[in-house]
Amino acid sequence: MSLTLTELVDSIESGRLTSLELIESCLIWIDISDPELHAWVMIDRDGAKKLARESDARRSENRPLSRLDGIPVGVKDIIDVAGWPTVAGFEPWRDKIATNDAWIVAKMRQAGLIPLGKTVTTQFASIDPPPTLNPWDVESTPGGSSSGSCASVASGMVPLALGSQTGGSINRPASFCGVVGLKLTYSEWPTDGVVPCSPSLDTLGPITCNVKDLKLVLAALPGIFDSPAYRELFQKGLNHDPDRPLRILRLGGRFQSLASQEMQNVMDLAVDRLKQAGCLVEFDENATFFDDDLWRIHRTIMMAECFLTHETLFTEHPDDYSPKIRGWVETGREIPEPDYHDAKLQRGVKLAEFTRNFGQYDAVLTPAALGEAPTTETTGDPVFNSPWTLLGVPSLTVPFTLSETEMPLGVQLASTQIGGEHFGRLINAGIRLEEQNQKDFD
Repeated sequence: MSLTLTELVDSIESGRLTSLELIESCLIWIDISDPELHAWVMIDRDGAKKLARESDARRSENRPLSRLDGIPVGVKDIIDVAGWPTVAGFEPWRDKIATNDAWIVAKMRQAGLIPLGKTVTTQFASIDPPPTLNPWDVESTPGGSSSGSCASVASGMVPLALGSQTGGSINRPASFCGVVGLKLTYSEWPTDGVVPCSPSLDTLGPITCNVKDLKLVLAALPGIFDSPAYRELFQKGLNHDPDRPLRILRLGGRFQSLASQEMQNVMDLAVDRLKQAGCLVEFDENATFFDDDLWRIHRTIMMAECFLTHETLFTEHPDDYSPKIRGWVETGREIPEPDYHDAKLQRGVKLAEFTRNFGQYDAVLTPAALGEAPTTETTGDPVFNSPWTLLGVPSLTVPFTLSETEMPLGVQLASTQIGGEHFGRLINAGIRLEEQNQKDFD
């Protein structure tokens, strides 16, 4: 279970490993690890083994559905899988069985991926502390809300998991758990069949061991890549062009002042690594674009939509809501409707301004979190992640090093524009940072 997704795919394709053997190994490791970590809500053992046998049969006949055929995946428990409960951390939904697969689960099945089980989420993908613990230190939070997804990949229980982000629910726990987390652009993976929190902000994304694995996932799962033109542009951005070095902008301002000293040191080292990898790196010391308005707009939209989404359910089950998501609903109820609509208009203005000011760069670089994972009383602060969720650009957490207490510290790259070539350059930058860091580490 120490193998990456890429290594597992290579092993299956070469015949050294079968899908059934992989599934059985995952189940054994889950039985060993999860009683302590609590990353899983449920496991479909028999269903996963059945699908693994079907995958192995396809492989034996040389007709795999994709390179990821036979690979198990953890599904965050706000995402519907037909025949399984979607609880979303909400006790009244304990027996609420989904009748259809979410869009992303249906596409996974078409690629031969095997849903192994549901991973723990904070209630309704908010920020109330989950039962899941951090694999690096059980006294620390794995982050949220993709708590079980990040912890299950970090501990080797599954090589791939699905997460979602409304504020920082992929990028932050990925940093805390030492894994890669990619928040996609809106609608790249539609959220049909996903329990909403704030519908205009909710975004899906994959969680893997390394950035290289993401290429396999993005190639196998459709969505934006259904378009040949988009796929061609993505590949253009992904390919290294020695005549066009990647341009990266490190952001200062609150991205520096709020970060721990260890995380600031990590940022300095990440800049060195990127330069060694041939990237051109500049520093915006003040980052004045990222002012209070950006976070205020995000919070206004998120709280208002949280109330609109939960109004009826909250009225019916007020005592079943956890404290923080309860606070979101109650805060959203007090936001005047004109303020909500104004915030949505300002969001579009901010995106245009962001693209105009930073579009000449291939990515911006920030910490993925304030520092190492805090204790289990919190899921951490998403302050460094929510701007990218608001703006809708893809953002990528790359695990970078360990703190003095041997806890993961990750950095975050965000694209400056939406589109295939820009997305490809973001992944390109992540791969080059990861490879250079590994060279220096070795």
